[in-house]
Amino acid sequence: MIVYFVAIPYAANGRTAGKWVVRIRVQGKGERVTLRELAMRYGLLYLLAGGINLTYPIVAVGDFSPLLLIPYAVGLFALNVWLGIHLIRCVLNRRRVPFHEKWSGTRQIVS
Repeated sequence: MIVYFVAIPYAANGRTAGKWVVRIRVQGKGERVTLRELAMRYGLLYLLAGGINLTYPIVAVGDFSPLLLIPYAVGLFALNVWLGIHLIRCVLNRRRVPFHEKWSGTRQIVS
């Protein structure tokens, strides 16, 4: 994932193979997207949104007390609800920017 979503877009100025086909690219604050911007963008998207969800099965089968699993599950559910509402709001309102683009200072542009 790091090679495809960070290294290749850095070398190809914001494009992966899929982005090249549909003629979009990731643009940073400057003329070229930086490694930091790409790492922040996809780190937030895949590690924050995806990674936390992937840890739940590991935690659930571990030797953790149910009193610890309940707040973890509730927090995970709340995060997923927030992400879902955020995504819907971004789709319905074109001026609204997804959190990973806002925090990383990147955006997708048609080129």
